[in-house]
Amino acid sequence: MPSCEYMVREIFPSLRAMIAKDLVSDYGMSQGEAASLIGITQPAVSQYMRSLRGKGALQEEPVRQAIKEISRGLHAKTIGKDDLPAKFCEICGMLSKNPTSSAARQ
Repeated sequence: MPSCEYMVREIFPSLRAMIAKDLVSDYGMSQGEAASLIGITQPAVSQYMRSLRGKGALQEEPVRQAIKEISRGLHAKTIGKDDLPAKFCEICGMLSKNPTSSAARQ
């Protein structure tokens, strides 16, 4: 499977889940507000919050920091949902450069 295809199918849901959890937990947003900022549905956020979707564990510190920055930017409205694909591509670049990353081994 091509790397980008794997990232879209396996990694992007995990990134969206991490962002949704940050927005709801750290910024006190409702699931609907978080969904609107990310560009997904409230039921998707609900599934992310309950770890029914986006379960992949991305524990690499640079990824976690990038997610925190994205969440902060979405909350502050300095980043919009249209900016997310480029931000996700940056994270994919981080993961593919890290040979210990589970995503890089795909």
